[in-house]
Amino acid sequence: MADKAKHAFGALERVDSAIASGTIDAYDILFVKDANGKPYVGWVDKDGQKVVVDDSAELEALETQIATKASAEEVAALGTELATKANAEYVQAVEAKVDTKADATEVETKIGKAVTDSKAYTDGKIEAAINEHLVKKYEFTSVPEGTLVDYRDKEIRVMCPADAEWTKQNVGVGGDANCYYATFKTYVFNDDAVGYIEHLGGQSDSEILTDFSTDEYGRRYQPTWLALARYDEATDTWTYYGKNSSVNKYIGWDYQIDWYNADGVMIASDCVRINLSNEQCHYSIEPYYVSSMKSEIDAKIEEKIKEVETSYEIIEF
Repeated sequence: MADKAKHAFGALERVDSAIASGTIDAYDILFVKDANGKPYVGWVDKDGQKVVVDDSAELEALETQIATKASAEEVAALGTELATKANAEYVQAVEAKVDTKADATEVETKIGKAVTDSKAYTDGKIEAAINEHLVKKYEFTSVPEGTLVDYRDKEIRVMCPADAEWTKQNVGVGGDANCYYATFKTYVFNDDAVGYIEHLGGQSDSEILTDFSTDEYGRRYQPTWLALARYDEATDTWTYYGKNSSVNKYIGWDYQIDWYNADGVMIASDCVRINLSNEQCHYSIEPYYVSSMKSEIDAKIEEKIKEVETSYEIIEF
């Protein structure tokens, strides 16, 4: 794909080095200031040479001529005079500035606004893409690096890598110090839900619980610990439970959660199967495990950013 023409703004004394480094090149438009803060307009011509001009006097003269309805001959004469000071590209640039009544400062302001608007639009699209994933009902965290999680409609598959590093955890009351636990989050789907009863593998709590946690997005969730691997002190080895899964059989949990309102009435119930898989089992089903939630977000962000790409690039040097 051909390089995009750039609208570049920076310091006048750095123009030559920017051309030499390739930061800016032919046909790029320049908006620069000298050491005293005085603005200039210019461009890089087709031969890669900079053309930087201070056109304030000529611009004022042209605006005065037009304001007083000078004759076509006078405007043409003034254009001829300007042509002796610069090439035809410069004359066209000055005339264009007169047409838009914009001096270098106004152009710089417009470019700045364009950058701000573009960033705001892009940030909004990125936020929207991320928010699409914030409505999910379940999420696995605290898993070994490289673990892949596939959130399906009524099934969640978890595959830990063969070289997963298992470590003992400070599990506290009710936990097994010889097991590695993942955190399984179930998000509160509705503001009316103030309590829950969860059922995991046939076991359930006898009362409605309300001990929710809150994440960085302000979403309420209740965490469940699920054991992924166990340590054997006798052999000093870890065993990943997913190794017990095969092509036709998966080890895991049947998980159900019932949501209750403030009156103690169940307002919703959801069930999902959580399966642990392994590389051998999955290789026979899919050429590669489905992407993780993070890669899905990254893909959507990249797609949204492309929507705001324009035919030129704005840079600073």
